[in-house]
Amino acid sequence: MGNKAMSAGQLLKQANQLKREGRLDEAIALYHQVIEINPNFAWAYNNLGDGFVKQGNLDEAIVEYQRAIKVNPNSAWFYYQLGEVLAEKGKLDIASVYFQKSINSHIDLCDKLSKCYPEIENNINQVNNFYLFQGQDYGYLTDKPQWVSFPVDENSMYIIEGKIASENAPLSKKALVQFEFFDRNNQKISGYYQGFSNSDDLGLYKYIDIASQSLSKFCIAFKTPPKAFSINIGFRRWHNKRTNNPTIIFESLVKIYFSQLKSLESSVLSSWDYYKLGVICSKKNKLSDALFLCQASFEKNVNFSKCEDKIRELIFKIESSSSVQYWENRYDQGGNSGIGTHNDKLAEFKANVINDLVEKENIESVIEFGCGDSRQLDFAKYPKYIGLDVSKTAINKCKEKFKHDPTKSFFLYDSAYFFDRGTIFSGDLSISIDVLFHLIEDDIYYAYLNHLFGAAKKFVVVYSWNFEDREKFKFHIRPRKFTRDIEQLIQGWKLWKVVNNIYPATELGERKGSFSDFYIYRKS
Repeated sequence: MGNKAMSAGQLLKQANQLKREGRLDEAIALYHQVIEINPNFAWAYNNLGDGFVKQGNLDEAIVEYQRAIKVNPNSAWFYYQLGEVLAEKGKLDIASVYFQKSINSHIDLCDKLSKCYPEIENNINQVNNFYLFQGQDYGYLTDKPQWVSFPVDENSMYIIEGKIASENAPLSKKALVQFEFFDRNNQKISGYYQGFSNSDDLGLYKYIDIASQSLSKFCIAFKTPPKAFSINIGFRRWHNKRTNNPTIIFESLVKIYFSQLKSLESSVLSSWDYYKLGVICSKKNKLSDALFLCQASFEKNVNFSKCEDKIRELIFKIESSSSVQYWENRYDQGGNSGIGTHNDKLAEFKANVINDLVEKENIESVIEFGCGDSRQLDFAKYPKYIGLDVSKTAINKCKEKFKHDPTKSFFLYDSAYFFDRGTIFSGDLSISIDVLFHLIEDDIYYAYLNHLFGAAKKFVVVYSWNFEDREKFKFHIRPRKFTRDIEQLIQGWKLWKVVNNIYPATELGERKGSFSDFYIYRKS
């Protein structure tokens, strides 16, 4: 029976067998025949890519894996394969995007991949225990620091874990930990280091948020500076002259986690291997392990910027739980959506751009991912509106504010559990206003993009920063080059129009202006 009489499936099996036997030229020729018979056979492109990898032809492999994804964008394995070959070419930043996409699409992939490194998974961190109040289970923080000292490695990550409470909880900026680093000669190391606050009175410090009236866990992550040999850390109460001194209870036991990866034989692993394991541990919520693995990855390749982003993300998650919890805490404690929305000039500018689009393009329904406290909605002219947000407090405020408006609906949004294949949540226009740079975690960010575009019938409007900066901004802000990510991962949409901000922060400053511009996408 000639090849033309065989089905695409039969030819694929034959080609796979040839590939296993190492007869790569013959296998590749058959894969091309399969594609000629059935151009929508995604596995044919994937397996053709495998053949090119075995030949060392990585550029051709990349093309075929991309074609496989275009045919079937829901396959976790195709994203994983593409990420692996990009990593082999040294393109770790873009490889990390596809790797994250792969484990987002198929969580079981985490378990399969972690089994490839059994010697690592159970030997990542060590812990030292210290007691602040000798002979006591707990004590009270005062204005005088309670100090502990221990040796450290330079340029290394550490995590402090303890328990704290106050009858006035929740409280922020009422307790802190001071840091003093010393070199091998016991000379104090001076200077400012990223991730710490600094003042003349306190030196380097970090605040401890107090979440509960009963003892509850807090975590603080930090990186030691160059030449650090030992450290003093001091726990104390903090207040200003305008407020009373709160009573702060502190559990005596303090745990210090640090990496032992340097002492393992596993140090032969590549930067990419450490990174993948770090992302897997993060997905499993093993955050301290994830942080130490990503630190090991970055030490092996300091140009791996996405790994540096992951380290910042993990520090944020360790200290603040998640971006979801950050915003719920912010609204619950009386905070608002931020300067961009509560600055009337900026709010009116944003409303004018979107209202104009709604009118000119006959938009009948709008869905917003991240409606916040609905301040921006005061300026909107939408025929029908659905607002989604991660904060229960924000949603309750919106419900109360618009309870007599039948054109508006509000729902709680959780990217991990938002599975809307039937597009129940949809609109002619889907909008995201000042949200993307607040999505610290990669898995939340990529899921959010998929949901944002998946809910739109005609247009998507993104108003956000479109640049990367790893130095200037605090850990709850992560600027992203989102237009690049959308181009790589979202199919069926084209960037239609860009509207530059008439109040740019580069000229007016962050209090009066914004780094955000409008990016309007149209379904292609």
